Amino acid sequence: MKVDAAMILKIPLLKEHLDDDVLWHYDKRGEYSVKSGYQLALRMKFPNAPSSLESMSQYWSALWSLELPEKIKIFMWRASNNLLPSTENMWKRKVIQEPTCQICRKSIESISHALLEYKAAKSIWLQSPFTVPSFKDHSQDIFSILQGMANELRKADLELMVALCWAVWFSRNKFIFEGKKIALNISTAKAKSILDAFQRVRKTYPSHIAYSSGEKLQKWIPPPPRKCLQS
Repeated sequence: MKVDAAMILKIPLLKEHLDDDVLWHYDKRGEYSVKSGYQLALRMKFPNAPSSLESMSQYWSALWSLELPEKIKIFMWRASNNLLPSTENMWKRKVIQEPTCQICRKSIESISHALLEYKAAKSIWLQSPFTVPSFKDHSQDIFSILQGMANELRKADLELMVALCWAVWFSRNKFIFEGKKIALNISTAKAKSILDAFQRVRKTYPSHIAYSSGEKLQKWIPPPPRKCLQS
């Protein structure tokens, strides 16, 4: 395709000089984030690994297939999408004055901080059976951490991990809004009891309504029309 020189001359030029901007071309908006940097590092280290889109799809499929109450799965979906009302998110929405964690009073309370980093959360995880390396690298965003764990854990362990995240958030809310401290062993026991109770109900409830394999439901048939009686 030939370019007409006259057309080029007609292109208007800016009258004022603008400085060049540094753009991160691995992101659609040109902005660097820890998430995009982490995913780039993964692609460079594991070039033959599934794409980010495939990995995300696997994560969501794994999350929604867990045998957990819907409120806990929705909670984890919100956490993964950075939608929980952490002080950082509330500060970004100009709801509160500062993003500092209301418990430790030292760090910005991102979702990863609320679920993994502050003192009580760390203590709960130390009591858990998880020794996943992802917990030690909190420079990642929460989605990358949870996504990495979903790829490493068995389904039963992933269910317990999600339940523990919910128990940590529940304990955090109790302290902030009601001033109540929940013992660490109680938080851990609460996560396990919710998981056990839900799965026990899921296993026993269908037995009360299940039909035998050879039994067929009878189709409803309307009664025959009534005959008019002659007087």
